[in-house]
Amino acid sequence: MAQRGGELAAKGAKPSGDAAGEDRLSALPDDLLVLILLHLDDTAEAIRTSYFSRRWRRVWTLLPVLRFDLLPEVNGVAIRRILDAPEEAAPLRWISVTTLDAGPESAAAWLPMNDRDDEYLQLSCFEKATTIKLDIGFLGLALPPHGIFGRLTELFLWRVRFRSPSDLGSVVSSPRCPCLKKLEVSNSRGLQDLSIHSESLVRLKLEVVRGLRHLTIMAPILQKLGVVRCILAHDSTESVANISAPQLVDLDWKDFYDPQYVHLGDFEELQQVAPFYFVAYGPPDIRDKNQYCLSLLQRFQALYCLHLTLMYRQVSAHPSVVEYCSCKLQFATS
Repeated sequence: MAQRGGELAAKGAKPSGDAAGEDRLSALPDDLLVLILLHLDDTAEAIRTSYFSRRWRRVWTLLPVLRFDLLPEVNGVAIRRILDAPEEAAPLRWISVTTLDAGPESAAAWLPMNDRDDEYLQLSCFEKATTIKLDIGFLGLALPPHGIFGRLTELFLWRVRFRSPSDLGSVVSSPRCPCLKKLEVSNSRGLQDLSIHSESLVRLKLEVVRGLRHLTIMAPILQKLGVVRCILAHDSTESVANISAPQLVDLDWKDFYDPQYVHLGDFEELQQVAPFYFVAYGPPDIRDKNQYCLSLLQRFQALYCLHLTLMYRQVSAHPSVVEYCSCKLQFATS
């Protein structure tokens, strides 16, 4: 009876006494073992290699990339030990942590609780990280009051509840993030005043940052800016946005726009714009937001590319149910 190759291999010749149980992988240098671990699906699998032998216990701590996604068994103490490693340790380039239905205590081992408020995690100043991604399911987050993220180039904050309404701006501005190129804050709460002064920022995206009331951006080399549904609840007589980005190429502004309150600088390099959606037909209270789109477009004399989203009311068999469909159009000039 034919047997599969794997079964045949299992029943092959037994190794000699000298070769039996020989651990040849452990004899490899650290840099090769790190390359092997980098091919595993996530950091949790790399940690499990610690059970192989004493030789493997420290190898995963040398990884330049840490990714913990939806893993309740993550050893927070071990993560904290890596983040606190001395300067001569291997540089940590990238860290990503995603939680699912977790409480503050599950992350407190590596993100300690804030001294003043135990409902908020305290983000440490990761001086060696180049990329940080946090999706913490609306857990509270307190930003570090001091310290410099000297190598950080990318920062992503999703589903965050900020402790302070205004600290983020000072953290991501050039004095504390001198190398930051990309910043994204999405579906977050508690941030009311964001003032960014950055000499390095190239891409910025703010999406559904609920409660944002004041936005200031001074970024001389910013090329792409997205502000989506952050300041729609504008009810102030004061300016809500001041943007200075002379090198801006791509503007995605799907939000409140009134030139009296939203001040956009001279975008001489601007090539493409995506304004707030335009309601093709519907009740007056819905169509009132069309002015956001029209006012923004009237500001520009010429564009290379326009991304326009049309909204229209869908005919429903149930009059009490109101549904809207969208149609995305793109206009470009050669």
